[in-house]
Amino acid sequence: MDSTQLRVLRQRYRAHVARREHSAILRPGQMRLAQDILSWLYERDEGERDFHSRGYFVRPTGTGKTVSLIDFIMGINSGEKTGEMKWDKRVLVLTPTNVLNEQFAAEMGVEKFRTPEKQYAFNIPEDKIGVYDATANPTKQQDSLNKHIVVMTYDAFMSLAAEGRVNVHDFAATLLDEVHTRPRGDNTRQFIREHVFNEAVDDNNQVTKLGDPATLTIGATATHLYKSGQTIGDYLFGGDQPIHLTRINDAVQDHEISGYRNVIVESGYNPDASFEGDRLLKDTVRKRILRQQARDDDAVRILQHGFDPITHVPYRNMKSVWYCRNIHHAHRLAAQINTAMHADETAPYAQPVHGTMNKREFHGVIANYKRGNEGAPKALTNADILIHGFDDERAELCFMTWPSGSPIEVLQMGGRVLRTHRLKPHATIFSFPDPYKDSPIFGELAGSYHSLPGDYEYPPTTSRGPRGEPLEPYWPEEIRDLRAYYRTRDIEMFASRRRQAQASDKKPDFMLTVAEMAKKIGMNKDILEKYVFMPLQGLYDQRHSRQQELDIRDAEQDNVFINGQRFAVGSSRHPGMGYFRTGANEATFCMNKEAANACRFALFGKLPEPKKYLYSKESARRLVDIPQAKIDEITLKIEEAYHRRNNYQRVLDIDGIHFRLNYDVQFCIDRNQPKLYFSSEGLQKLFQLAHGATADQSLEWWVDHKDKLFEVKSPLWQNKEEVMLELNIHPRHASYKSFDALWRRIERKHKEALKKDPHNIGADMDDGTWVGCAYKRTEVIPNTHNEFCLDHDAVEWIKQQPGIDVDTGEQPQRGSARGGR
Repeated sequence: MDSTQLRVLRQRYRAHVARREHSAILRPGQMRLAQDILSWLYERDEGERDFHSRGYFVRPTGTGKTVSLIDFIMGINSGEKTGEMKWDKRVLVLTPTNVLNEQFAAEMGVEKFRTPEKQYAFNIPEDKIGVYDATANPTKQQDSLNKHIVVMTYDAFMSLAAEGRVNVHDFAATLLDEVHTRPRGDNTRQFIREHVFNEAVDDNNQVTKLGDPATLTIGATATHLYKSGQTIGDYLFGGDQPIHLTRINDAVQDHEISGYRNVIVESGYNPDASFEGDRLLKDTVRKRILRQQARDDDAVRILQHGFDPITHVPYRNMKSVWYCRNIHHAHRLAAQINTAMHADETAPYAQPVHGTMNKREFHGVIANYKRGNEGAPKALTNADILIHGFDDERAELCFMTWPSGSPIEVLQMGGRVLRTHRLKPHATIFSFPDPYKDSPIFGELAGSYHSLPGDYEYPPTTSRGPRGEPLEPYWPEEIRDLRAYYRTRDIEMFASRRRQAQASDKKPDFMLTVAEMAKKIGMNKDILEKYVFMPLQGLYDQRHSRQQELDIRDAEQDNVFINGQRFAVGSSRHPGMGYFRTGANEATFCMNKEAANACRFALFGKLPEPKKYLYSKESARRLVDIPQAKIDEITLKIEEAYHRRNNYQRVLDIDGIHFRLNYDVQFCIDRNQPKLYFSSEGLQKLFQLAHGATADQSLEWWVDHKDKLFEVKSPLWQNKEEVMLELNIHPRHASYKSFDALWRRIERKHKEALKKDPHNIGADMDDGTWVGCAYKRTEVIPNTHNEFCLDHDAVEWIKQQPGIDVDTGEQPQRGSARGGR
């Protein structure tokens, strides 16, 4: 194609556009596109050529891109003066699929592809249109290739051009429909640039030789931006900007497409849940399946109970399109929807469609869905097949249960429900982002999470109308537990949090979230978050602005303190704490794993190792005979009371039962993790709390237990070595002989008392004083060694006895009297 040939196309199209200004065939947005194409044709190319030969435009789904392309075909084939159709300029139309071939042909005028209920703008004679079918016989194939307008797929074009059966030099124009699809691929892109643009391209996708273009090329797409941040202009058109760009919000305001709302639902899941066959899967695969099932469950519940806040029409009465991960997912989700809607096989509410279906069956399901006859499905579940070439004006709901990572796919999915219809006030698009996957959201890509014609905030941020009347809740009580964002205020907070997450650095392995830190040190997550992470987060936020002004060396010395324990703030190079991206939508406050010991000390200080006579949480649960959930609830209350108390409080009140700290319950360090332990007396109170028993009933249980719990030593009881340590008495102490004699006398008196009463826990001394004493097991295991012990009051009584002087006495010398030098 040279400048002379292009001049003819320019003049014809200019006259055609002028005539269209006085007709109602093109809508205002389509007229603006036509004028932009005309201006582009008259602009000088900034490159080596003196005219434009290839370009593309961007218009949202539903704005009539196909109509605009067909109108361009009509324009370059019409007479400049009279507008009479000459049909002397052949046009090649390329689309990604055979379905789009048929739709394009239907829009032009091929009756066998048209839908009876739909109105069409053009009636081009069918003898001018050829739709290439690779499965047809050679005669029909060649006949279609000889037509004035030839429609085929990109794959068919590459095959035929390689065989020499199609030559683009025979066509005045080549139109690339859905140009964002196949032409982006390396093979298709290079083929088009060499055979259509007449450009030589090297291995780095750089143009090395520029020849005269074989044809005038115009591409059309609804979504030109890829996940890489580049556009189809960068990949195929040498970095050129689009000829024309209509944004989704502009199309809504011009009433070209339906208004929409984008509702965001963040589905939680139970990572410990199980399902059939899960043991055969890797943990990452199992969790991915669980997250998908949670999204499916939430979406089906919304369909069951949700309703539109303006029209009050239940969602279950609207037509919907569901996007799934694969064919199996589409079948499973359709069955789940049918079960929830109580639909039978003869009249299913939801029906799956996919590319492996018989062609006649596929078109039958789609036609039945569009007509909406009695017994027709109201929901279609699919995997990719309905992204291109599917449009139903009455479809109002789009459920993106599978969060695609492609911006183009997301916009195409949402665009399926943006066609306008006189009975459709707006569309609702439900996005289910995966926190562990960088999945774009429709509203984010479209420029607005909700867009309706006019100046309208939707949904309202208040719960009352303009006259103060209460508004009916948009989110019904049955699904109010879902983490959904549907109000303007909530959407803006979600968007802000998502932007913050995207701006944050990805969390490195050495930085731990509160859940990861709790698992590392064996702590309850809620306790750690409330008493360590949240206070640190507040201090970090206060100092963060100052830290940004500090030198790195100064920042590394910057510390914050919780309960006297130092935590390093660190620097950007060596962070001690800070916000890091833990998902596509989350920036979480994290701490360095080296702060694990600091977290323990901030909560408990220095803890002893557990004595052999203390009962672990699991042993206590087994002996008291209570469910795991109950013991977890009680121990959590004890931990909460422990951290709420002041430094001098030694009694923890748990639902009216008083647990003495370090006597009934004690925190100890076991395998580097703080754990709660119960003494023998603590088990008695645990029984009373767990079973709602009285003090007498719990005492009776304690005494009569088969493990003889009353014989087990506790911190309340001290053996001889422990008493000597408290009194600071040793074998060479001046008071040792008096202490030893007194100890033996108390033990002898206790043995005499046991002969009268086997359960006696004391002894009557010669001065009439009653002294608490007993033989206690030093381990929780039954039938182990018993030691003679005194209680706390008995130790205080010993301190007052004659001959016991705890303040004086010789200290032991090095060596011994017999063995020293």
